[in-house]
Amino acid sequence: MIRYIVRLPAMFVITAAAYLLAPFAVWLFSTDDKRHLTHLRWLETIDNDLTGDPGWKRLRLWGGDPLSFVNRTRWLWRNGGNYVSYYVLGCVGDSAWCWSQNMDAVYWKRPDGYWLYRRFVSIGNKHLELFVGWNLFSIKQGRCKVVCQIRLRSSV
Repeated sequence: MIRYIVRLPAMFVITAAAYLLAPFAVWLFSTDDKRHLTHLRWLETIDNDLTGDPGWKRLRLWGGDPLSFVNRTRWLWRNGGNYVSYYVLGCVGDSAWCWSQNMDAVYWKRPDGYWLYRRFVSIGNKHLELFVGWNLFSIKQGRCKVVCQIRLRSSV
């Protein structure tokens, strides 16, 4: 728990910096093909370029151009600092542990001390999503990112 509490302020700083820097990074540092940044690469995601992932493109894209300034900026707002979340604040992924766990549980803890708390709480026609700790079930490039998401969503 201490390890997470120490990393939490850093995560908030990275998130705030990503929101402030994303428009400037997209405007000033996009490569010629607009898919990556030449500077401030820590803002990018480790598994997708600036056009976003397929789900984001399907559900969240504004207009039809994923390479537009606004969509690339919005992608960085949604996932900015992803590299830092995985490689600086995150932990090594353990796929053997990951698949042996009960996916219906609310709290998971690995033997090395990394943990995840995930819960959905119904509030009328909405639900509150709590997702805190390390995303132990989504291993990308051998790493799990640190997460702190509290969202109020419409129930579907």
